[in-house]
Amino acid sequence: DMDVLTGTDGCVAQSTWADALANQCATATEVTRPSDVGISDVDPRIFVGPLADLGVAGNIGTAAGEDPANLRNFDNNNDLQVSNLGSLMFGIVVTEPFYAAMQASQFEFGTNCHPDTYLAGVATETSWSAAVNAAFDAAPESTSAECMPSLARAEVAAMLSGDIASTTQIASGNYTYAGTTYSDLYNYAYGRPWSGEREMNLCLRNQGSGTHAVTLQYFLRANCGAVDTQPVRHRQCDGDAAALGDYGRGDSSRTAYDCADVVGNEGSSDMTKCLTQKSATNRWAIGYQSLENNANLVADFRFVKIDGVAPTLENFLLGDYKEFGNVTMQTRGVDTWTAANGIDGTNSAVADALFADIVSNFANDASALGTLNTDAIFQHGFGEAGWASQSAAAFIGADVNKLVAGHVAKPVNPLVYKKLNGVQGLCGTPETNFGGVDSLKQ
Repeated sequence: DMDVLTGTDGCVAQSTWADALANQCATATEVTRPSDVGISDVDPRIFVGPLADLGVAGNIGTAAGEDPANLRNFDNNNDLQVSNLGSLMFGIVVTEPFYAAMQASQFEFGTNCHPDTYLAGVATETSWSAAVNAAFDAAPESTSAECMPSLARAEVAAMLSGDIASTTQIASGNYTYAGTTYSDLYNYAYGRPWSGEREMNLCLRNQGSGTHAVTLQYFLRANCGAVDTQPVRHRQCDGDAAALGDYGRGDSSRTAYDCADVVGNEGSSDMTKCLTQKSATNRWAIGYQSLENNANLVADFRFVKIDGVAPTLENFLLGDYKEFGNVTMQTRGVDTWTAANGIDGTNSAVADALFADIVSNFANDASALGTLNTDAIFQHGFGEAGWASQSAAAFIGADVNKLVAGHVAKPVNPLVYKKLNGVQGLCGTPETNFGGVDSLKQ
């Protein structure tokens, strides 16, 4: 359901919902109405079991939140029609100190991409101070594809699941600094501006989030069969468990320093706040976002490569970057529109035609998505990111996936994941998109 304003004829238009509520004219009334259309980062049928909505906000991060009895599994009891709108890129993000520490580990000392080089002016700092943060944000090396550090897909999975709960479990690539050899990244970076705490920090989205579903399917194979795993939430840092000396997964040999700090976030803006706060307090943390986030570098996090592949549109269209969500639009079935919303038997055909046209423009016209990709929100320092069509109709025509003047006017996803139990997700190995996915309607 959603809140709407009725009786607004003659009212002055407002630019925000808050303004609309504050400036209702005498005839306007706020009412709750069932929705007739919705958008999701994934097929909504994915939201079952370990990806199901937790139902009650108070359950998040608690034992109750992991109780199957409290999960709200998706159930299509309203004859929803699920249509594919296209593929949107998603990625792993990390706090700025963690990003710089990985650069120090993965690039040779003395090279442009090593933070000792491009942050030489603040090298005497011992924490991620305001001066370090400003120097980092101003440096092109903090966002270029050439200097972007990488995490292995298996490393991300281990961090999300809690198997890597301490930064001492992350190997140091260069090992030697100032004549001393180090075996782990925490000690390698200790005392440097990009040093972090020993606990690995996780900024997660809540169950029921499409971004969360994409990430868990790709890295942890959630809802993909017998090898499903789930991120550890309260168990990793539960106060009662800590008091008993149990710092995660029944391993009493772990210490408080090895206990990951896990934060659940309701929206992408909350994820941004979580990462920014962790960055400001010298903590290494990972999270996940879709690629329309932080191209302007306002927030204190950065995207990273996965298995050495940067999250660029070019790599996506080459089939090398494989983390994407099949964004869908859900509409009510024929003759099931909400009469209270003004869609009754006399004009339901008009509504059907309207939404069919929207689906066609997104799913079947690659140039429409190419235009979306020109927006500033997709123009990152490491390259353009964005959308691609996944429809057979988009293959009909010239210049598909052709790079012209640094831009692809007709982007088409060359890969498709097999459906599992009739649901399009990210399970298994993606295959060549032989004609694409015209629609996810069943």
